[in-house]
Amino acid sequence: MAAPVAGGVGALALEANPALEGDAETFHDRVIESGAATPNLGTTESEGGMIDADRLVAGNTTEPAPERDLNAAASGRDTANNALSAQPGFLKASSRFLRGRC
Repeated sequence: MAAPVAGGVGALALEANPALEGDAETFHDRVIESGAATPNLGTTESEGGMIDADRLVAGNTTEPAPERDLNAAASGRDTANNALSAQPGFLKASSRFLRGRC
């Protein structure tokens, strides 16, 4: 469900900043730079964070977005995800297990 929300916010940003139309690289950079940290979600679970409509539409990308506030559970999941992804064959085994179940 993130795609329709991001698309709508992108349309609002283009309406507020018509100079971005046709400049995909700058538009992409502004979307990424305007993102807000996702609270209590590890970096292995969500790299970019949440889209911040107010920051994007206002063009407020010069101030840094708020930092992530990881709780102990999110930090623990990051540690586990990093350890598991470093194991040889883990992703192959996982994809074989999930095949046909999703």
